[in-house]
Amino acid sequence: SKGGWPGSSPLAVAWECCQASLLCSKCPMLFRAWDADQPGGQVYHEQQRQRCCGVHAVNNLLQLPPDSDGHLQKREADSIATDLRDADARASGVWSVLPCPASTYHSRVPCYGGNYDVDVLVEALRRRGCHITEHWIVSCKRSMQNFRSGLAQWLPRSPSTVGRLRGLLLNRRSRLGRGRHWLCLAPSGPGGAWLCHDSACRQPAALGGEAEGTTWADSIARHVEADLRRAMCLRQCLPGSPSPVHIFAVCSPS
Repeated sequence: SKGGWPGSSPLAVAWECCQASLLCSKCPMLFRAWDADQPGGQVYHEQQRQRCCGVHAVNNLLQLPPDSDGHLQKREADSIATDLRDADARASGVWSVLPCPASTYHSRVPCYGGNYDVDVLVEALRRRGCHITEHWIVSCKRSMQNFRSGLAQWLPRSPSTVGRLRGLLLNRRSRLGRGRHWLCLAPSGPGGAWLCHDSACRQPAALGGEAEGTTWADSIARHVEADLRRAMCLRQCLPGSPSPVHIFAVCSPS
């Protein structure tokens, strides 16, 4: 279809789903794993617990280990979600003792423990001196091109001059069910190297960049493109499931 993605044959779908299952095993087609033994390679990375991918994404993006003052915990995220739900109820005049369903990224009080609405993460970031300045919705080739051009304006060639941009929050189709999943891309590696922090994986993974002769913007865009291709293939296997990749630019005051 117009604006769609090529390679959607049954064989291609099966191959993309196989790639998705191998992602956390350092799939070389997507990115290589970061060597934490390199000088300055100590990177904080939270793994998945209690379906709190949104909490992990914030802590990984801002590099907030448990002993830091700003470390985000599940109880704080739950409190923010409850406050937002109550504010919505006051505005609408409709109250309910039941939490909102967590089957999509639009829910604020999750039934399953962690797939928080972006408004919860926005408030958590605000409390830590950060804010979201851009929101891209990538669902086809055309929107992918818009993301590439928008990211190029934010991200210079040198990682040392990123400035206010702290990283990117991604919300995409979950590979294990019909829900959605939070992860982040951030310049948290040695020398400002961009890493993919996915709490479903045991360690962060490098995105390539200058070490492979490309810009960081191109490396990030290729990663998002791979996520989108898998989401579109999984949508064919699970009809009705949402497939767009939502990308949020997180910045701090200059």
